Formats: sequence, C-alpha cells, structure tokens
Amino acid sequence: MRRIDLPATCGHAGGVAVLKDGRIVVADTFSLYAIAGGKVVATVKLKGKLRGSFADSDGRSLWIGSYDRSGGTLWRLPPYDAPPAIDIFLLTNPDKAMNRAEKALLSGLQALIAETPFEERIYNG
Repeated sequence: MRRIDLPATCGHAGGVAVLKDGRIVVADTFSLYAIAGGKVVATVKLKGKLRGSFADSDGRSLWIGSYDRSGGTLWRLPPYDAPPAIDIFLLTNPDKAMNRAEKALLSGLQALIAETPFEERIYNG
C-alpha cells in the first residue's frame, strides 16, 4: 500500500475518485487535489457554490458534490451542454441476506424511486 501525503491545506478529504487516465482526485470541501505517481500534481480551488464534499468518476467526467440537510448538489466536471443519455438501474440479489442497515437503505431507495415522478428523475445539468 502506498502512502500519499496531502498538503496541509486539505482539511477534510471527503471523497476520492479515479479518473480514466489513472489519476486520483481527492475532494476537500474547498479544493480538489490531482494525484499522479503518488504525488499531488495539481490543486484546484473551488469557488462560489461549488463544493467538493464527495467525488466520483464515470470514466468521462469527474462528479463532485456537496450535501446538507436540504439535499445537496451534484456537479459534473467538465460540464456538458448535451450530456450523453445513460440509464441507471437499482439491482439487488434476492439470494443475498441483508443486514438491517442494508434493508433500510434499499427500502428507502425503492420508496424514493416509487414516489418521484419519472420526469423529476431526469438530471439536466
């Protein structure tokens, strides 16, 4: 296992994503840190409403987001005017025994999907 030292300016690393080219991005609330070869090679300061409480990558874009009691926000970097359409499925394994937390999460997701009209489940931006 390799150790990566983040700069002292990184207060709380809330998310980590691996980009298509193998670089790692660490999201801090107010900064993003790009890591290659075990070293921080770039730092991007986040401004305005953009926050990096968590991070992920879909192979084409870096997604960063914030969360708060009102629900939070998700941003795609780089932003696209016409993002490709993708379908997301909720898959479960009926043969797998779930613990209470997993059952509660699955139940909550299924209820949220059922009560949210299809038009409101389309991300436009």
